[in-house]
This record gives sequence, structure tokens and C-alpha cells, in this order.
Amino acid sequence: MNFADLTYTQIRAHAQTGAVVFLPLGCIEQQGPHLSVEFDTMMVTAMARAIAERMESHGGRAVLVLPTLPFGPTPEHAGFGAGYVNLRQSTHEAVVEDVLASMAAQGFETIIVWRGCGQHDLAGVIERFNASQASARAWQPMADYPRISDEAFGRPVAGGHADSFATSICMLLRAAAVRRELIARPAMQPFEWQREMNFAAISDSGVVGDPTAASAEACAKLWELIIEECAQIVGAIIDGHGDQVRSTWHMRNDVIDKQQSAT
Repeated sequence: MNFADLTYTQIRAHAQTGAVVFLPLGCIEQQGPHLSVEFDTMMVTAMARAIAERMESHGGRAVLVLPTLPFGPTPEHAGFGAGYVNLRQSTHEAVVEDVLASMAAQGFETIIVWRGCGQHDLAGVIERFNASQASARAWQPMADYPRISDEAFGRPVAGGHADSFATSICMLLRAAAVRRELIARPAMQPFEWQREMNFAAISDSGVVGDPTAASAEACAKLWELIIEECAQIVGAIIDGHGDQVRSTWHMRNDVIDKQQSAT
């Protein structure tokens, strides 16, 4: 259910009956030459809605999905000179904190922050919010995307950004937005994932990894695996086992290194 489609009286009733709130976090940033800059926002919006539908249809659990925040910190993409909206980290954190506080003030006790970008680490915000609340609690879980990718493709595929994982998902959700003739492996420099990065110094096209393995066959399998795992994570949080769920974003430096060796 979309939070923005409801009336305030409906929202109040959902808060009183223990509905969960989803806050999807997107961004606008370069996604190589073959994907639109809105990809992360589009993907996390679709994910949040699909997870909410799964929770309602399989367990009768009400999940309200807030409008996706379309902007976030993206300084690592500024080196390409176009195709990004970069919020300062402090601005991003302040907006998320205010959204969480608004939900808590309305009586929602479980708020799940789902990020569409790996650089959007809000662990500090979540900790501060939870420490300030008597009953409300926020979570920022993470699915095991590398494992899901390996299973869907049947082998490890070098990934990181605008890769085969992202390209396949875009083929499923918005096929017309994929510039298939521009899909190509980038020329890359060796690197390690870290908070402060410059993608323009790593990749000549903005792609990190290998986008050429994307296929129609992988699309549906990827999506089903993602939604199934995410629904299990949300179920664990609702059932009181949230402390056991994954909350960090693990990149695949080992696979990237193998790609560099091969090229």
C-alpha cells in the first residue's frame, strides 16, 4: 500500500493496528552509458512495493510504502561532470531523521529504511533514532545481493555498479530504458571499495564490473530471489528477530580483481 495514496484517517488506523512503514532511499547518479540515472530510485521503489505486496499476500501483514526519496549523497559520481544530484551527507541524514521522527510521532513502531545505493550508510542515524525512542524502532537491513547474483547467473559475475545485476533488473522493470547497443565492459583501474571514491578514476564509462552477462533469462530469477529474501528479512524484523538480519553492504573486490587479471 502506498502511504501517499491514503487519507490521514486511514494512515492513523494503520498505525494503531501495527502496520510497518517502508522508507525507500533512491538517488540520481550516472549508471554508465546504457542505463538511466534514475535506475537506483526506480529499482528500490519497485522493490519496496513488491516486498509490501508479498508481506500482505503471504502473511496478512500491512506494510505502508512511503514515497521514495530520490536524492542522496553521490559525490563518487561527480567526476563524470553530469547526471547526478548530490546531497551533502548531513542533509541526507537530517531528512531521513525527520522522516523517521514523523513516522514515530504518528504511532508507527516499526520503520524499515531500504536503500537503493550502497554508499548510503545511515547506521548512525538509525542508532540515534532508536536511542531516542521509547517504542518506535528503525532498521536498515540489506539483502545478500552478491549471493543472489551468483545464484541467478549460475556463476560469479564481476559487479559493482551498472553491472549485469543492475542491467538485468532494468531489463525486467523498464526494458525500454536499457540502451542495449551501449552495453560493454569498461576499461578499469584496480581499486578497493571505500566510502570516499571517484568512479571517474576507476572506470572509463562509469560501469564497475561486467554488464555483458545481463539477459532476459536472469531477469525474472534475480527479481524473485531478491523479493523472497527481502520478504524473509522483513518477516524476521516483524517477528522480533531483526537483530539477526544483515545490515551491511558487501562488495565483490575478489570478483573485480579476477576481472582485472583477465583483461
